[in-house]
Amino acid sequence: MAFLKIAQNRRSVRDFKAKKPSDNDIFYLLETARWAPSANNLQPWRFIVIRDKDNKKKIAKAAYDQAWIEKAPVLILVCSLSGLVERQFPKTGNSLAKQSVAAAIENIHLAAGDKGMATCWVAIPAIGRLKSGFDLPDGVEVHGAVAVGYPRRIGRTPSKIPLADLVFFEEWDNLDLDYTKSSVGEMSKPLLEKKPIKKIRSKLKGK
Repeated sequence: MAFLKIAQNRRSVRDFKAKKPSDNDIFYLLETARWAPSANNLQPWRFIVIRDKDNKKKIAKAAYDQAWIEKAPVLILVCSLSGLVERQFPKTGNSLAKQSVAAAIENIHLAAGDKGMATCWVAIPAIGRLKSGFDLPDGVEVHGAVAVGYPRRIGRTPSKIPLADLVFFEEWDNLDLDYTKSSVGEMSKPLLEKKPIKKIRSKLKGK
């Protein structure tokens, strides 16, 4: 499937079929997560694959007590060794660790769509409840869980803000100029060419 189509078709699904993803499919998702970018390539993410009913219940209780979580065929508890990043980046390490893990989680979402599966990113506010429940050592931070399975139904296409309302050039709220690679490609030509604003807006709006 074309990548843009995978991204457009992705939905947060909370109602799954009884069919269970195979181990190979779960490993495929985690392999794509492993190749996500991370700060200084430190790869702080760690994953716990959960199929056990009681363990699913622990996560559901810690995640606003949402009953549907227990019915998901597979949960991937996403953790990080944030201290690993903080040692190299004392001031921004925690933020960089979260950004790195978020990139890995996004890869899981999109890879699941490529396999005909669906996912939902589960926030876990009561992280303290999971420390002992999953024998997590000190220094391991929980960033949430990803529910994985085959969707019973797919929700309608969500509305998205038009690209033309999201993109500026060079500074905030500036749409005066766009810089795009020269289509000529000759060494004697400038690599960047300025484009009129009317053409920019038409392009961003898909016209």
